Order: sequence, then C-alpha cells, then structure tokens
Amino acid sequence: LSLAGNKIGPNLPRLCPGLWFCSSLTRLDLSANHLEDESATSLAVVLERLSSLSSLQIADNRIGVDGGLALSIRIHQCKKLSAISLGANRLEGLGVGKVVSGLGGLSPLTYLSVADNDLRDHGATLLGQSIGNCLELRSLKCAWNNINDTDQLAHGLAQLTSLTDIDLSFNGLGPRGMDGMRILE
Repeated sequence: LSLAGNKIGPNLPRLCPGLWFCSSLTRLDLSANHLEDESATSLAVVLERLSSLSSLQIADNRIGVDGGLALSIRIHQCKKLSAISLGANRLEGLGVGKVVSGLGGLSPLTYLSVADNDLRDHGATLLGQSIGNCLELRSLKCAWNNINDTDQLAHGLAQLTSLTDIDLSFNGLGPRGMDGMRILE
C-alpha cells in the first residue's frame, strides 16, 4: 500500500482502524505525508497487527522523538520487516536510538535509512550502541546527520558482518570521524 505524498498528516489516526484489518499487507509507504508524533503513535498501535509487513517507509515527514519512542515500543512485532526508511524526519539522536533499539528482534532487517535526521555525534553514539542487534543489515543510510565523531557508530557497525553499504555522505566527518571508521577495515 503506497500512500506517499498525500498530506495525510493528522488524519492518519482515522486511517489506522482500516489498517488494523490488513494483516497480510507487505509494504506500507507513508512517506511525505506531514506525519508528526501523534500520527506515528497511531501507526505504532497498528504495527502489531501487520505481521506480514516487510517494508515500512515513513521518510520525509515530521516525526520527532516522541513518535520515535512510540514506534520503538511496537516495531519489533513486525517480524518480517526487512526494510525501514525513516529518513528526513525530526527524530534526532534520541528518537533514532530508540527506534533502532526496538529492532533487536528483527532478524530479516537488511535496509535501514535514518538519513537527514540531525543525529549529530550523540545520535551516532546511540545508533552505534543499538545497531549491533540488526545482524542481517546490509545497507545503512546515515547521510546528512552532522556526525563528526564516529567511534561508537563504527564499533556497532563492526559487529555487522553482512553490511555491504554504508552511506555517511555530507556529515562533515573530518580526520577524527575518519579515524573512527578505521575499525571497519
């Protein structure tokens, strides 16, 4: 089900009861819909019923830390989830850290985008501390996040033997950031 670019925004809670009965849904794209924390919280409640969901795209919205926390509590119930796109939201470090910590039970997760969420160094640290649970992750998009120090992130990524694609472009890494990435060699 793709509903991208429809400006659903605060009306998502009205759509969620219908999603409750879509247990065989494999793809849900709500990107570019002006979703905020309240909408993410409503979506989080429905996630437990979407047992067949393999792709969740909620990029380019306005989901913040509270919405990220709500998603983190329920997202692990989507046991078949292999791709999650959270890019271009307002999750910041804490929100992304919480969502990723909720992914621990998702062994099929192969793709994660948290690009353009203003993670900064603190968020990269939280991401690094929780990403090690995503053992099948092959692709991580983490561009445009103002990350300068990558030590903790690199340590988390080093645990992921399936990882083949890491996008850290446009972060302003500099020498210290590049030193942290040496662990991946």
